[in-house]
Amino acid sequence: MVQLTGTPNVVAPATVQTEDWTSSDDNIATVDGTGKVTGVDFGTVTITYTVTDNNGCSSSTSVMVTVQQPEMAVECNSNNIPDGSNSYDVNNCTDFGCVNIDNCMVEKEYTITNTGDCPLILDGTPAVVINGLNAGDFSVTLQPTSPVAASGGTTTFKIKFDPTATGIRTATVVISNNDADENPCTFEIQGTGSELLITQCPANIPLIEGCSTGAIATAGHPAYSETEQASDATEFAAEGGAYTNTCGTTTFKYIDTKLEPARRL
Repeated sequence: MVQLTGTPNVVAPATVQTEDWTSSDDNIATVDGTGKVTGVDFGTVTITYTVTDNNGCSSSTSVMVTVQQPEMAVECNSNNIPDGSNSYDVNNCTDFGCVNIDNCMVEKEYTITNTGDCPLILDGTPAVVINGLNAGDFSVTLQPTSPVAASGGTTTFKIKFDPTATGIRTATVVISNNDADENPCTFEIQGTGSELLITQCPANIPLIEGCSTGAIATAGHPAYSETEQASDATEFAAEGGAYTNTCGTTTFKYIDTKLEPARRL
């Protein structure tokens, strides 16, 4: 915002009748009746001050005003996320993929870049907010810093997906800021909650965690992606195990009885 002033120079006996301020492009900057200029978008405009006396004679003067603003961009894995995006892509981290609902999670890191000529202010409290249908399955684990320096300054934030149910889970990321054409900056995110259940324990991996006939009969046994010793799906099946999995990769957590004989059943 800029305050301009003008001083009429009228020779007596004429008197000032009107004073007018105009902008050559209100889409870039507006000016009110007192000469206060407000930037709307990037660009340069001509602000004109016109004085008309009581005899109908007028005189004007003009000044060029250039509006500079921050310009916000968000990306993940060096792939841009357009403002207002409602599509999902694993490459720019708007799709978190399949994540097991049993104590598993995935975290993504995003970068905010300011390519504009003024500092970018992230003025939300907190700076990054998650709302929407399944907002509770997503959380911001690292908030970005503000302000973000002009001409290429960056900051990062992180979002964790920890699904509470199976199926597609969606939410909206909201970042309030002082970029005139991207405030607030929003984009949709999604992930898929998966459930991996053992329906038959493997005969030759007896210490697969918690696997027993009783556990399977009660509710099916959840298996995990984090590992002490990893057994992939091929090995698991070869050893006599059976399972169901709604989506994603299949890895089981178990104690290798050959490596830890003291912990045999």
